[in-house]
Amino acid sequence: MKNIGFCFFLFLFFSLYSNSIHLLQAVLNLTLKNRPVTSASCIIPTILKAVNLEEVNNSLLHDVMEAVVKTNSEVTKHSDTLFTSYQLFQDTPGYRETTWRILTNPDNTGIVKGHMYELETALLLMRLGKQVRAFNQIITCEPYKCEFDLITDDELIECKSIYWPSYTKNRLGNQFIQQAALADLRKETNEMPHNYLVASRQTITPSWKNWFNNQKIQFQE
Repeated sequence: MKNIGFCFFLFLFFSLYSNSIHLLQAVLNLTLKNRPVTSASCIIPTILKAVNLEEVNNSLLHDVMEAVVKTNSEVTKHSDTLFTSYQLFQDTPGYRETTWRILTNPDNTGIVKGHMYELETALLLMRLGKQVRAFNQIITCEPYKCEFDLITDDELIECKSIYWPSYTKNRLGNQFIQQAALADLRKETNEMPHNYLVASRQTITPSWKNWFNNQKIQFQE
């Protein structure tokens, strides 16, 4: 009966609000006024996936953050990181897309922790006096085309929030090798940024550390 009621609710709302942005604003209005709709924790991500991020201004993005934090326990754990990063990076290229992945997949622990670690690392870099220029950007340097989680004035950073013993060199190593090769090509032409770094939330195993050293890839824990 709960599923039937939930489906009827969605049908009713989508019937009343043909525009997904208007529907989103209506649900957020109820949620943020302490009158959350039934099953708001799953309704909000469902609506977000139908919304074009380009139609979402920064103010509405902040409201979405508040609503998801209020209705999802996994995201609530990282609320300080989410809101602090919003204040600092809301206009930084790639930030909105990065947070959108969190907000549209709040029940996916892997996605939430992975992207939250990117935000945490960006905040740490800012405290160290570095400027974060972009999040999750693709850089092309023939023959390589790689995505980097964070870009500063001098670094191309890959963030990993993983349990290292579960990953083999064959499974993950190729990504690191290609990213490092791209960075080396940029270094040859003195194109900035060109220093490559792998940042890890968890302790990196000795075998992986040896592998990074053999590949001359810089890493930090």
